[in-house]
Amino acid sequence: MKIHYNILIISALVFLESCALTTHYTGYRKGNLKVVGTRNAYENTAVFLTLRVYNKRDNILKPIVMKNVTPFLIKLPNKKVILSTDFNYSTILHISDIINKYVNENSISIILPGYKFIFNKEKQLIYFTTIKNYKNHIDFQPEIGNPNDNKFYKFPMTQDQLESILGKPDQYENKHS
Repeated sequence: MKIHYNILIISALVFLESCALTTHYTGYRKGNLKVVGTRNAYENTAVFLTLRVYNKRDNILKPIVMKNVTPFLIKLPNKKVILSTDFNYSTILHISDIINKYVNENSISIILPGYKFIFNKEKQLIYFTTIKNYKNHIDFQPEIGNPNDNKFYKFPMTQDQLESILGKPDQYENKHS
């Protein structure tokens, strides 16, 4: 009986240690921009995977106002660079790398390698996100950069890389997965 009790204690300790080593969700939030990723609790390091700019649900179809968001650059596969303040329908529509365009009664989605833009029916940006693959079309890692020094980093990126582009966040969100 004592052996089973020791095995139970050891098993519980191994389980608790493995829980401590699991990956946690982490989020960088600045205005209506959010970058999500994972945090290794054991090493206390974060890896950021995707960036999103959007409004809250009650304003989902209203145009995005990038308040408190540091302007950033995106780099396309053809090396063309676009500043986030230039994310408008006309600019995005004239990019030759468009993979797909969806139109429904409330929105227009334009998908490029690494990026997705959604505009409302008035052609105002309502959502932007980075995407790694779209229906296995292309394996392109999205890149964002700082317009002040034109230094770019590909996703996934570290916390230091992210902050060198966007600055310090309004808040970090850390949750256990």
